Amino acid sequence: FPDEAPLHYLLADQVSLRDAPSTQAKRIATLPIGTPILVVERGEALTRIKGIDAHWYRVQVREKEGWIWGGLIAQQAFGSTGNPSLKFVAGLAKIEMDHSLGRRVPYYQIRAFRDHQEVARIEVASLTFNIGPAQSLGPKGIPGVQEVLAIHMPCGEGCGCLTGDFLLFWDGSEFHNALQVTG
Repeated sequence: FPDEAPLHYLLADQVSLRDAPSTQAKRIATLPIGTPILVVERGEALTRIKGIDAHWYRVQVREKEGWIWGGLIAQQAFGSTGNPSLKFVAGLAKIEMDHSLGRRVPYYQIRAFRDHQEVARIEVASLTFNIGPAQSLGPKGIPGVQEVLAIHMPCGEGCGCLTGDFLLFWDGSEFHNALQVTG
């Protein structure tokens, strides 16, 4: 890949690289989570899957070129501060109608992987359709926590919703929603 081209990473596992921008197109390859890709072109049409409308992208993956649906490309990717082999990716999982709120609610997924093998994942509901920078803050001295993950959820809709950093705890094998109250 050229040094100046920004790489993106696959959010999901077993992603189909296709010869045309369609779920019915011929599969060229099946790619694991975290595969680095170079986006070459954005297709015009949107395809809706799990309530998510996303474009198809023509991408380069090593020596292959093909199309991947945009909902399978991570919106954020970052590494662990304590374990260089552990990586995290984040992006939309689905959008569902919440009738009690009278609006569509996005659910984001955060996945941990090592050597292109998923280790764990979590889905969290959000009040915003935007995901900003994400990073590991390290353990922060919290017993049993190897990483505190901060994912910024900025409001871009002008609705006045409460947004900020969403915090997750990583204990080395699974995620814990730091903002969730259990009882």
